[in-house]
Amino acid sequence: MIERIVNRIKKLENAHLHSKAERMILKKELMNPNVPEWAKDAYTAYKSAGYNFEERGHSMDFYRIITLLHQKKIL
Repeated sequence: MIERIVNRIKKLENAHLHSKAERMILKKELMNPNVPEWAKDAYTAYKSAGYNFEERGHSMDFYRIITLLHQKKIL
């Protein structure tokens, strides 16, 4: 009985570690440390406006949003 419980705990711990590793990999893939060429003007405007607070890079969604804001002359 105790052996079964210990085995289940080990399986859950392994699943948790695997899930944590997958999340870390996905986060790295989603974060882009380099500004895409098509977003450079928008990113420059973003920094000039005083909003540069992230040192690790941004997601592609972030670059799309600031590009749209820059095209609409909001940023």
